Amino acid sequence: MKKAYKYLIFIIVIALAVGVVIGLSFFQKKNIGGNVVSISAEVKPSSNSNSQMVVITQNNLGDFLQTQQLIKDIPENGIFILKLYNFDTGTRQIENSYILKKGSVVKGDEKADVIIYLHSKYISQIGDLCSAMRSAKKNGDLGYETSMSELSFMWKYKSLMKYKSCFGL
Repeated sequence: MKKAYKYLIFIIVIALAVGVVIGLSFFQKKNIGGNVVSISAEVKPSSNSNSQMVVITQNNLGDFLQTQQLIKDIPENGIFILKLYNFDTGTRQIENSYILKKGSVVKGDEKADVIIYLHSKYISQIGDLCSAMRSAKKNGDLGYETSMSELSFMWKYKSLMKYKSCFGL
């Protein structure tokens, strides 16, 4: 695969990371203390504080990603699939798949322009999406596949180029 094509795929993944970071700040409610609240509203009180922190899990990942600007910047006819996997049995096992469209993230699977593979161990770090994606890339835990030509892909997803720095590109 050509270097420029790989570059564009990573740009899209980077854009996704930036969107999650922005969304995390949207979900955080800062008061003067420290209760921990997941997006699904499960409250875990702490001994001496009142602030709240978002806990991202596979159960609330779709809701969290849907608030991200990156998802809103996906073209109207653009479709990505995010597949979370593990290697618990020695081979890649898909745990969950998410369909990413403009302003929408739902669990499921369908024909997509790009399939992004991310090891599920990064879900707990996704609040800082850029850092999580860089770490996953560095450790070989982030991958993708597409059948689009490089030129077609770059033209269709040009709106996501602004997110490329998140992946160090």
